[in-house]
This record gives sequence, C-alpha cells and structure tokens, in this order.
Amino acid sequence: MRKEAAGNGYNTKLWFNSVEIIASVEIGPETVQYVSNIYKYYLAYKMVVERQVKSTEVKEKIERRKRQVLEATTVTLGRFPEPQP
Repeated sequence: MRKEAAGNGYNTKLWFNSVEIIASVEIGPETVQYVSNIYKYYLAYKMVVERQVKSTEVKEKIERRKRQVLEATTVTLGRFPEPQP
C-alpha cells in the first residue's frame, strides 16, 4: 500500500490523509475506521496521563510552599516547648 500511495503522490510515512486513503480503497473503510478509533483512544489516554502528571506537580508545589510557610512561621515565632505530663 505504501508503494501505491507513493505512486499517487502521498507521503508513505503518514497514515492519516495519506496511506489511509489507499487502504480505504483496497481493504475497505472498516479497517481505516478501526485505526482511526484506536488513535483517538491513544490521544485521549495520553491527554489524561499528561493532565494527571500536571496535577501531581501542582499538588507537590503547593505542599512544598505550605512547608516553606510553616517553617518560616516556626522560625519567626520560635518553637514552643512540648507540654510536660
């Protein structure tokens, strides 16, 4: 199919809007639709993972900042002695 795509002026290294056109004609639209659906799921999962990573980074940054503020407050106010039983 890549050879035929190249013969028709398509980029053989790309599936979408290139080899998929030849595949649709030769194999049928079901295969092309299947590949398209798999790619959509891949993109969706990739975006979910990227968002989770970003969310984790933001949460860690907030926790670091809270610790910094707490440490600065402790230094400024001094440490209180632990109550004795």
